[in-house]
Amino acid sequence: MSSRIVALEVLARHKVVTVRQLDRLYGVPARVLTGLPRRTLTVSPVHMRNSLYVDASFVALRMCTLDQRHGTLTHLVGTAEMQPALGIPLDRWRALPTGWRTNRPDAEYDDPGGPGVIAAEYDSGTYTRAKIAEKLHCFNLAYTTTVWGVGSAVRRGHLEELVPRIIEVHWWASERRNG
Repeated sequence: MSSRIVALEVLARHKVVTVRQLDRLYGVPARVLTGLPRRTLTVSPVHMRNSLYVDASFVALRMCTLDQRHGTLTHLVGTAEMQPALGIPLDRWRALPTGWRTNRPDAEYDDPGGPGVIAAEYDSGTYTRAKIAEKLHCFNLAYTTTVWGVGSAVRRGHLEELVPRIIEVHWWASERRNG
């Protein structure tokens, strides 16, 4: 399968990723992304960690996807980072239309261990404990279990007693640090 087709499949599944994520996770070089909408921004990938800023080049199938708030873009690429971190094949991962005020997970995937569907939620550090408890309650009504993705060890430590399964993902690992 060509790198261009892989990029299109990844973008169709995740809505938006960074150019460096495509290269690091899927072996897609930037040169095959010609003609796809891009937007380079300086962003803070972890809420309340003001010392961490990165320059990230976001890519999507449609420019309107890239016109979203910085926090929305970083949330989407954080969710996208969870799929390969969990070892879930791309064709079994389903990104869902969500928003902060909804109690739907960011994504879902078929449980590799048997029947059922698992909820996947990415948290950059903006959710309160009450909001997390509310989301988990709603997810537990519809899903086998939930995997909660976070961007820092500190956040992970704060949530360990509340969330049964947490993974730490750093979507910005290959982005250029700024500042």
